[in-house]
Amino acid sequence: MPKRSSIAHCDPNQLSYYDGYKAPLHFVELHDYRSLDTRDGRSSLSLAKRPKGKWKENPRDLSVAKSLLEDGTNVGLNPPEDILVVDFDRGPCVNEKADPEAVFRDFCDDYGIDLRQFLVVETGGGGFHIYMKVDPKLSWRGKLPGYHKAFDLKSSSGYVVCPGSIHNSGNSYRVRNGSALLSNTGRIPDKLMEHALKSSRIESTFDETTPSGRGETSPESLAAMLSHLKPKDFRDYHGDEEGGTSWLKLMMACHHATAGIGLHEFIEWSTKDPQYADHGPSIEEKWHSLKSDEGGATRLVTVRYLYAMLAKFDAQEAMPRTPTSKVFEVSDLDLNEVPDEPKHTKAITNRLRRWTAGQFAARTDNIQPILDGFLYRGGVNMFVGDPGLGKTATALDLALSIANGDDQWKGRRLFTNGSVVFVAAEGELALINRLKAWSKANGQDLPENLHVVTPDVGSVDLKDEKCRVELVSYIREIKPVLTIIDTLASSAIGLKENDVDSVSPLLDFARVVSRTADGAVVFIHHPPKGDGSVRGSSALVGNTDGVIGLKRVKDSKHGEFELIAHKVRYGAMEPPIRLRLRSLDLGPDPQHSDRRVSGPLVEGFDVEAPDLEDLKIISDCLSKHSENGEIGRADLCKHLAEEFGRSAKTWERRIDALLPQGEFVRAAGLTFLKREKKNNAWRIEKVDFRDRWTIDPEELNPPEKQHAQ
Repeated sequence: MPKRSSIAHCDPNQLSYYDGYKAPLHFVELHDYRSLDTRDGRSSLSLAKRPKGKWKENPRDLSVAKSLLEDGTNVGLNPPEDILVVDFDRGPCVNEKADPEAVFRDFCDDYGIDLRQFLVVETGGGGFHIYMKVDPKLSWRGKLPGYHKAFDLKSSSGYVVCPGSIHNSGNSYRVRNGSALLSNTGRIPDKLMEHALKSSRIESTFDETTPSGRGETSPESLAAMLSHLKPKDFRDYHGDEEGGTSWLKLMMACHHATAGIGLHEFIEWSTKDPQYADHGPSIEEKWHSLKSDEGGATRLVTVRYLYAMLAKFDAQEAMPRTPTSKVFEVSDLDLNEVPDEPKHTKAITNRLRRWTAGQFAARTDNIQPILDGFLYRGGVNMFVGDPGLGKTATALDLALSIANGDDQWKGRRLFTNGSVVFVAAEGELALINRLKAWSKANGQDLPENLHVVTPDVGSVDLKDEKCRVELVSYIREIKPVLTIIDTLASSAIGLKENDVDSVSPLLDFARVVSRTADGAVVFIHHPPKGDGSVRGSSALVGNTDGVIGLKRVKDSKHGEFELIAHKVRYGAMEPPIRLRLRSLDLGPDPQHSDRRVSGPLVEGFDVEAPDLEDLKIISDCLSKHSENGEIGRADLCKHLAEEFGRSAKTWERRIDALLPQGEFVRAAGLTFLKREKKNNAWRIEKVDFRDRWTIDPEELNPPEKQHAQ
């Protein structure tokens, strides 16, 4: 360690290594290196690294930080979301009589760290800060599990002392290698990232041994519940008094409720107490020290403690109405606490709620349609079809229309627009020409709201915790109304499709994705050979909200296929949508000039021109002579013969060909239903589903479309 300087001066020039960063940086005003904590007679505790006041509420910019250093005040950096700082401290090594240099050297060797690639700051205490680029929106541990205590991880929830500041020993924090800047520091090695990522609530959906309720609460819901509690009521750390409040137990309950991803929300709530306003870093360290499993003889504190505290402070209404966890055991209830006259219609456990029929019917939190009769927000769905029929092309075409803000898709009304995530677990390169074909056919750029997720290394494997954490981080950022995973088999390597215990956790994860974004999730899946049903465990149908299938149209002239709703939980199934694939020429291959490139395009299938013309004639005649849109076939054919020529028998044969018995026919905005034979006459009805899709956009003013926030 360098010898202590007789005169210590802060050096604002050291902050030049932060210049040129792509976004504004937030700095923290600290005390000077000679400041001591004199509260309660304490005179030996240095404040050199402690903030002045509530640093999150009063961040400083780079120019102010330089001025503070010029005035002799230390400053810290609140790392941006795409920077993680590895903090090596010599102290624990000295305490354990270990060689600090050897410990640090082993760390770099273990994780493949070449210090020349990173911005490295040597601390005044002889340690190091290594700045590393990371993916934003990911959550990081405070410590490396199972590694030496000398290493901490500093993320955007805390701060690190900046170069140019002075350690309480009088030594300076200085940049060690002058070639690296914050803007071009190296990316975190994969091995270190794997160990540094903190546990996510997603892992709980794949762990059959986790206690009921773990991971059922989103960070946003946790923040809403904590807003009903006052931090000062939880100043008692252990809460030894029976029935008393305990900050530690509440932290453990919040950790359990969110399976570890509610850290920022809990820190923000805890530091609202002025007495603990600067305790963010220590809270983060305690949070990361909590284990995900029960372990040991001590009974795990669960989300139930959080619910109990909300009930204690008369805030039952803040509890979620429909938690996803199982109802806990009767032994967990204290029957003496159940009042004779409950204030609310919910039970004291908040697991059940009683409604009158009128109250329930008046609820406004119903599932909203995306494509009515087929796809709804908040659901998990299967999209099945034979290989080569066009599943991926059809799903991608629908995704593009939703992301593009279109009012309709293949003649059916779209109720919701917004961002879409398409997870390409297989055939990712094939998407390139599909996207180009859509762009060329529509004469416009691809919508920015469509996000394609592909494997960066290896493959997409949703059975892998790291992969699940990364995907949910994207979902939390994008908030898509629709997430498409292509395909089920390719996204979960080694999945036993016929094993319900293997399939159910994957569907549970899909529901986490759905809840996180308040959107729909669609798995593209293959049917059994020669069958249109869903391949694999019955859970793939029973535990999903919708099953959509593609089916070839028999004896079709143009290779048409139909999109059919086999199962719809949240609405009435609608008539099939008839589609066809065609190949669109994209021009010469950029790499081989003698070869041309094409891309598949999904089109809504209209009848041929002569058929369309006759349908329009039938529609006009029906509108003119029918009562309430209905007319008998014989009467209709008589009017057609009188007004448009041809014999009535010819029109009868024409109607039979165009409007099969008991089927919907849809073309060019016209919808018909030829009914069953009754009273020796066929009934022809022009159907107007104004509450489901538009027949004539110029005649209809639909309700305002929903857009994802």
